[in-house]
Amino acid sequence: MTGLSAAEVAFLRAGGRGALARLATVDGEGGPRVVPVGWTWDDELGVIVLGGRNVPGTARWRHLARHPVAALTIDGVQGDDGWAPWALLVRGRAERDERRGAILLHPERVTSWGLPPAPADH
Repeated sequence: MTGLSAAEVAFLRAGGRGALARLATVDGEGGPRVVPVGWTWDDELGVIVLGGRNVPGTARWRHLARHPVAALTIDGVQGDDGWAPWALLVRGRAERDERRGAILLHPERVTSWGLPPAPADH
């Protein structure tokens, strides 16, 4: 689990409180492309599994064939008492997993702040 702190792993294990993520890939012309994605944490492999509908049929899947790197942002605002933003930013190698029909993001460079605490049962 290169690059992740204990708090970040706990956040990912807890499912990030249902937060949507945004994935950035490099398109065929070398430019950025950002799309919302669903995600889960695979504790055994130490990767973020990026899913959605028919992922192998998407542009992001095709982009990763040429440039197998990606950046992911999972963020939100917590609390009812004002502005309390939080975020987890992950960059790393992105692997196309044919068996799962999903993308596996290997955390290499990670930044976070203000992550919501994981529920007590995790």
